[in-house]
This record gives sequence, structure tokens and C-alpha cells, in this order.
Amino acid sequence: MNAKKIRLRDFIEDRDGWLYAVSTYDNDPRVGCILRYVPDRAGDRVRITGERYRKVDFDESYALIRKEKPEYLDLLHRVPLSDVRRVFKPEEEIKKISLRDARISSVLSHFPLLPGSIGCTGSFLCGLENAGSDIDLVVYGKQWFRAQAMLKREVSLGKIPPIRNTS
Repeated sequence: MNAKKIRLRDFIEDRDGWLYAVSTYDNDPRVGCILRYVPDRAGDRVRITGERYRKVDFDESYALIRKEKPEYLDLLHRVPLSDVRRVFKPEEEIKKISLRDARISSVLSHFPLLPGSIGCTGSFLCGLENAGSDIDLVVYGKQWFRAQAMLKREVSLGKIPPIRNTS
């Protein structure tokens, strides 16, 4: 397991290969998270290793935990640290992710931030992205304020399109 502290926006993999989004700051002795992907031979998400997964929504994630891993059931899912096989850290994987996807590489070119201060979470972090996956960037610490200012500047210059509310 990764020796660095598990934090919000990381993903963890349990001993059965189930993937969870870390959703809390209090992660000792059990990681507060939400189940997001489960191994499934018929799944539409495929890792580079060839393993197939299926994305689960909120209700299904609770139903699966209730049925298969009731010891993880709580307000959020709570995976004991002893059951964590791997920790995916956005800031550590961002370089590999940007090499896999030109969109992320392009977005990152607008944010020259300190190494280790920016990452990508969600399906990209787990290597389970598809053509419809959104880009979930995360910026840590004081660099967040720099990133906000950079985003405003890039939008005002027309280098990045403004976010449109589609609802």
C-alpha cells in the first residue's frame, strides 16, 4: 500500500479489485469512500491490462456493499486500511494520464503549476476512461488559488471556452 496519507480525491482498490473514490479526510483506520467500479467480464470499461470493469451508480454501490461487503457499510463505505491493495493518487498519475489523452495534455498546458500540486481523478485515474469521460482535475493547496486565476485569465482571453450550464 502507498505510504503517503490517503486523501480526498484519491482512489483505492480493495483486495477484490473493487475501486472506490475517497470521499473524506478521516481515513484511519477505515477509508471513507464510495464504490465506483467493479470487475465485470462484460463491463464496458477496460484497463490497459485487459481487465474489464463496470461503473456503478450511487444506489447500486450501496446495494453491492450491503450484499457483498456489509462490514464496509456506513454513512459512506468504510474500507479498512488492511483491505486496501492499492492507492491511486491524482498528482502522481497525472503525467501518465496526460500521455494517454491529448485533451488532458492540452488542459494542463494552460496551468503551469508546481509539480505535485495538480492531478486528475475519476475514471482517468483508474485507467478506465472512455470517449465520454469527463476530466476531473484537482489542484492541491495554495496552488488552487493560482489555478483559479489562471482559469479566469484563459477564459477571458478565449483560450479556454467558458463552462456552459446544460441543465
